[in-house]
Amino acid sequence: MAKQLMPKRSLENVGLGLTGACVALVALVVLTLIVMVAEQGLTTFFVDGVDFGSFISGQNWIPTDGRYGALPLIVGSFSVTILSTLFALPVALGSAIFVVEVRPVFGRKVFQPLVELLVGIPSVVYGLIGLTVVNAAMRSIFGDAAGTGAGILSGAIVLAVMILP
Repeated sequence: MAKQLMPKRSLENVGLGLTGACVALVALVVLTLIVMVAEQGLTTFFVDGVDFGSFISGQNWIPTDGRYGALPLIVGSFSVTILSTLFALPVALGSAIFVVEVRPVFGRKVFQPLVELLVGIPSVVYGLIGLTVVNAAMRSIFGDAAGTGAGILSGAIVLAVMILP
């Protein structure tokens, strides 16, 4: 019978200490990143003199004229996020129920590899497909009213496909 080099309790304490040190290091790195980003972002308001109220409520982003309005960016981001969730949630929920409750064999053999394939596609590829395929589809469906085809609906469709897996 082999002799233990360290008692089991001591080994657990070493493991807990090492894990705690790793967690503390990660927390320190995250805190440092937050401070660095906040410092750089707040410089815009305190050093460069950009008014925070006009930044949040402004509608024009023209840095050469000193106008920084982020309202369209904020509204667009929230709109795309909410709309893509509304598109993806029923499909994801329905397919999950179907695969688990109705056809589990189909889920293991067909659906799981399909989901793993979707997970493996980089977001840059989704963006490229959105720019070429989805925008073209929006232009052909809505005509001149869609302009370039790039808009909230196009972004929501691409993001919905990305969050499905």
